[in-house]
Formats: sequence, structure tokens, C-alpha cells
Amino acid sequence: MVKMSQIKIAKTIDGELYPYFKDIKLVGRVREEYNNDFIIYGCIRGYEEEFYKGILALDKATGGEMGFNDTEDVEVFWIDEGEGMFITINNGEYEIIS
Repeated sequence: MVKMSQIKIAKTIDGELYPYFKDIKLVGRVREEYNNDFIIYGCIRGYEEEFYKGILALDKATGGEMGFNDTEDVEVFWIDEGEGMFITINNGEYEIIS
């Protein structure tokens, strides 16, 4: 059985996702069973708009596979439709804040 780590707050410090999430306090967990990567569940209150902008920019930079047109599309998807989808930050590219 896989042991689940506790929910943490982290920030990106390097890597591919840094430009999209650099000033956002991200909520998620350390994926101990996979090289200690960080799974992003969302962000802390007050950072939502920047978080959705980051996902929109990331989608556009990677070919627009999700088809988001604006941050409202991202918000609807992230909250209502994207169950089971997540973004991970590689080990060494994030810092745990708390």
C-alpha cells in the first residue's frame, strides 16, 4: 500500500514550470513513491487568478492541447472537470514552504 504524504504548500524555484508558477503558493503533496516530485492540487486562497493564468500560459506554450481560451475556461476545468488530472513539479525544482 502506498503511504500518502501530508498536504504541503510549496513554490517553484527552477525548472520547466517556474515561469508559469514562480510567484504562486501551490498546494499539493510530495509524491514519495515517485522520486519526491510535488503534485499540485491547486493554490492557496488569493493566488487563484495567477494560478489559472499560469495554467493557461503553460497550455498555450505546449501546443494548446486542452483548448483553453481564457482563465475562466481554466477555472471551470480545474474545479469541475479535471478530476484525476494533475501537474507535477520535479524533485529539486520546488521548495516546501509549510
